[in-house]
Amino acid sequence: MKNTEAIQAKGHRQIRVAKLENVLRNHKGNGFAHIITRTVPAMRKTGNPFHGNVFKVADVNIQAGFEYINSVNNQLSREGKTPDAEAKPRKWGQRIKGTPLVEHTNKAGEHRLYLEAKCEKVNSVRYVDGEGNAIDKADLAEWLQERSAKSSTQANVDKEIILRDYALDSIEWIAIDGHKLELD
Repeated sequence: MKNTEAIQAKGHRQIRVAKLENVLRNHKGNGFAHIITRTVPAMRKTGNPFHGNVFKVADVNIQAGFEYINSVNNQLSREGKTPDAEAKPRKWGQRIKGTPLVEHTNKAGEHRLYLEAKCEKVNSVRYVDGEGNAIDKADLAEWLQERSAKSSTQANVDKEIILRDYALDSIEWIAIDGHKLELD
C-alpha cells in the first residue's frame, strides 16, 4: 500500500469511528449490542516471537449503557445475598455522563474513547497475524498473560459481572440501536 493510500485508509477509519462515537453518544439507557473487536492481546514481550504481530478477534454480545453497581447488586439479590455492594471509582478514564462512553488520555497525551460494556456472551475468539492468517491459541499460550482477579466490588458474587472497555478504534463491527456499522 502506498503512503497516500495508507493515509486515506486511516482517514476513512477515523470517519467511521466518528460515526460510531455519534451513535454511542445518542444511545440512551441500557441496551443490547453485538460487536466484533480486533485488539492486541496482553502478552509478555521478552523473547516473544509473536509480539507486535498478533491480534485477538472477539465476537461478543454485550450490554451498553448499563449501571455496573446495579448489575452487581442485582446479581447478589439473585443469589439470595444482601445487595450492598458499593461502586469504587474507576482506576483510569472518565465516564461521559448519559452515554456508554469513557474517555481517557494516556501518559503520552493520546486521547481515546472507549465503549464501557457488560459482557453477556463471548461467541468466538480467534487469533490472527497482521495479514489475517489464523494463529492457534496453543502456539501463543506461553506468551499470553492472564487477566487479573475479579474486582473487590464483586467479592461476594458467585457469578461475576464481566465489565469490558473497548477502544472505539478496536471495534470492527457493531449492531446497536438499529445501526450496523462496519469499521474495517
